[in-house]
Amino acid sequence: MFEVEVYSLRLNAWRKISAVPPDVSVSKVECVFLNGVVYWSTMDPSQHPTFILSFDFGSEEFKRIMLPRAVPAVFEQTPIRVFENSLSFFHRRHDEQLGWFYELWILEMYTWKKTHTILLPTRVYVSCSLGFTENGRFLTVVPSTFPEESNLVLYDPQSQQPSNTEIKMMKPCGYVDAY
Repeated sequence: MFEVEVYSLRLNAWRKISAVPPDVSVSKVECVFLNGVVYWSTMDPSQHPTFILSFDFGSEEFKRIMLPRAVPAVFEQTPIRVFENSLSFFHRRHDEQLGWFYELWILEMYTWKKTHTILLPTRVYVSCSLGFTENGRFLTVVPSTFPEESNLVLYDPQSQQPSNTEIKMMKPCGYVDAY
């Protein structure tokens, strides 16, 4: 049984709330905060569909947001992000003719819409997407030639050109957010 406490900066104290989250596996690293709500990628161990768990700090309620039926439930491959002030996620796919590409899905009025298909460089295997820049480019991780090390790359979907940032990452993926 879970117990939830919320810390108040104004009161400088913790307090218990009545809301109880569902029994799920939650991605501890990857969460986003948007308009007073925090979102996590999750998986229900009994049913195995991936969904997004939200907690609204205003109403102090937990809610489930199901992913679109067109997206297979893969817990590790559904990184949630904020894109143009909307909840979003990348879905990495492979096609024999297109090669590797990302589909970008945006949540609008509780409905998922696929808004972009982003072709990835054919000569580079991209392991995961980390986040967007203001001009539509996004940070992604490309495995390096050394085991246990990856390169952080800035990818421009318009020109389809990656730019190496010269930043090395020790794990295959990480998390990037703007503050």
